[in-house]
Amino acid sequence: MNLSKLENDMRNATGADVKLDAQIATTLQVAKRDFTSSVDACLDLLHEKLPTAHWHVGWAADGVGLHAFLEDGKIKCEAESVTVPLALLMVIFQGIKLKESIK
Repeated sequence: MNLSKLENDMRNATGADVKLDAQIATTLQVAKRDFTSSVDACLDLLHEKLPTAHWHVGWAADGVGLHAFLEDGKIKCEAESVTVPLALLMVIFQGIKLKESIK
């Protein structure tokens, strides 16, 4: 699983992106969905990959961007992005990477 490349591509994302959706599905070995445009698809991914995680999304301190937080036991991740799905995806990827490193 090459999450580092995926995370890098996510940092450059500005909204819905079907190519990025396909890359996410391939990298994480899940069914292709509209991850970059759908909060529901992101939450489905979260529940599939990190079923015990708690999450929160709100405005970033600057009042412009969006901030996401994810916690799953010892795993704590934060990210900012321009849309709710992208912010959620960033913390999901971080959480998956941390979970893999703990194994």
